[in-house]
Parts: sequence; C-alpha cells; structure tokens
Amino acid sequence: MNVLSEQIDVEQFSDQGYAVIDSVFRPEDFKALRDGYSELLDREAAGMLATGSIDSYDASLPFDERLIDVCRQCEEIDWTPFDITFTLFGLDAADSKPIYLGKPIFDILRHPRILDIAEQIVGPEIYCNPIQHVRIKPPQGDQTLTRKNSIILRSQPWHQDLSVTSEDANDTDLLTVWVAVTDATEEMGCLKVIPESHRRNDLMPHCPVDVKQGPSIPDKYVPKEVVKSLPVKAGSVILFHRKTIHGSHSNLSDKLRWSLDLRYQPVGQPTGRDIFPGFIARSETYPERVLADHSEWQRNWQEARDKLIKMGDNSVLAREWSADAPWCA
Repeated sequence: MNVLSEQIDVEQFSDQGYAVIDSVFRPEDFKALRDGYSELLDREAAGMLATGSIDSYDASLPFDERLIDVCRQCEEIDWTPFDITFTLFGLDAADSKPIYLGKPIFDILRHPRILDIAEQIVGPEIYCNPIQHVRIKPPQGDQTLTRKNSIILRSQPWHQDLSVTSEDANDTDLLTVWVAVTDATEEMGCLKVIPESHRRNDLMPHCPVDVKQGPSIPDKYVPKEVVKSLPVKAGSVILFHRKTIHGSHSNLSDKLRWSLDLRYQPVGQPTGRDIFPGFIARSETYPERVLADHSEWQRNWQEARDKLIKMGDNSVLAREWSADAPWCA
C-alpha cells in the first residue's frame, strides 16, 4: 500500500462526502508550476502593455505581486490562458486564447501522490477527467481590485460538481481532488462544505449564474447551520464526492489564493464532457495505454479546440439549467 494511505480517511469520505489530507505536497513540488505561470504572466503582460490595457509591469517582482498589480491596472483580465480547460459557451478562432498546456500541470495531473489518493476511492484503473481548472483568486480585500475583475473575485457559489457534467455521467464515480498551491485560510477564501450532502439521490436544483462561474444552488436549499469551512495549508488536498455541496468564501486578504481543481474516475465511465480529452493516468490491466507523453496531451487539447471552434455554440456539452425554473424565482 502507498505511503499516503494511512493519512486518507476513506470512511469519512464515504460518510461525510469529503476528506482533508494535509501535507501531500511540499513547496518545492510547485516550483515548476510557479515558474511556468510566471513566464505565462510575462507574456500576457507584454500583450497588455502593447494594447494599453496596463501602463507598467515590473518583471522583477514575485509572481503574486505582479499578478495583483496587473489586476489593479486593467478593467478585466482574460483568465482563459491561466486555466486548463475550455469554456462551455463557444470558442471563436479570432478571439479565443489558448489555455495553459505546460508540462508542469501535466506532471501534477499524473503525480503519483495524487494517483495514490485517487486509487483508494476510484480503484486502480484511473482516468483523468478533463473537467478541471486552475483557480487563481486575487485579493478582494483590495478596494481597487474590488471594482475590477468582478467575476474572478466572487466567492464560488454553492454547487455540486456533477452539475456541470452532461447527464450521461450521472452514475460516474467522479472524484474531485482540490489541491492548495497556496495557503487557503478563511480570510483568503478557503472552501466550505455541507457535510453529508452527497447522500441525496437526486441532484440539487441549480440555477445558471453566468458563463464564467457555472450553475449554483439557490441559498434557500442550503442548510447554513451545518456549513463547515475547510482552511488548509499549501500542499494540502481536499477530496469531494460528485454530489457534495460546496463553495468558497471570498478572498478578503491581501494575498493571492491559488488552487487546482482536478478530477478522476474509473476507466471506462462517461466523463460528462466527451469532446474534452481525458486520459488513462494509471492502469494495472492496460499499462501500455497510460498517457505519459506531454506533447500528445497537448495535441489532444489542441485538436479538441479546433473541433469546438467549428461547433461554435458549445453550451450543449453540459447539463442545461434554466433561469426560468421555479426554484430560481
């Protein structure tokens, strides 16, 4: 059995719908990721300087300070290049920027520590589900930032992760692995959860919020008296069942909160986003089918992007939630 197994409370996960695992990663484990995003920010800032979106950029500052300064200067950052998946609401060849497909994030998706954790929930045949995100949340406590970049600054509304999949994935054993790249205190906008909320058979009613945040559960359906905040240190991991109700607090600190929202499932089950390219991350039965080639992973996403651009309106890829539903009134 792997080294981390004794740290994972599988019984709590089954009973409560979530589990927290401390100290899965060390700060140095994120160095390549930070370096990759630092280079990405330099490129994006160069384009903003050229178009006049920002007036200045000090490349000598640490990544966190540079990003916060860029947020202060511009009215709205296009966060697409910082994410690792596509929007569901249409890609346009002229306007859409590429997502981040650097090797550091591919290495984390396949990291043995994450797969060791996932294996204890979904089994030894592990598929990397393509519905995942990099979430970099600037400090809402900064009054200048509060007036700008309103979408990214919002707290994540109450939701279940199954709500953003297509209906064919209703019975998929989807596991969310939330990785804290930085500390996530309550002031910094840590996650919050409704324990045992995964036990309900049906998916909770959701309402569309906007294209960048996805659907949310109306407050009247969320039992606030049992809300549990989940502050964690950098390097910690939080696991969620696909039906567990969770969200996040607002980042009211003066620091950047950075996390990875990754998902895994058993090989062979529907992903809930078939046109997006997942891959086999671990397999005892078919080890030759495990994807270890970063360049192939990049090509798969680039090919998917070309298909999505041809499709135009991609909203049919996910479950439809109507703003006219009675629970949204």
